[in-house]
Amino acid sequence: MRRAAWNADRTLSVHDDPQRAPGEGEVRVQVVNAGICGSDLHWY
Repeated sequence: MRRAAWNADRTLSVHDDPQRAPGEGEVRVQVVNAGICGSDLHWY
């Protein structure tokens, strides 16, 4: 699973973590697109 993390030093890092099987009552969702709100751009 690929994830992005916003770090305390204001850098963005990308990590590849092993995928685990969903537990009871959980589902796996495939994200096709993602974005950020224009009003949140000041954080970056």
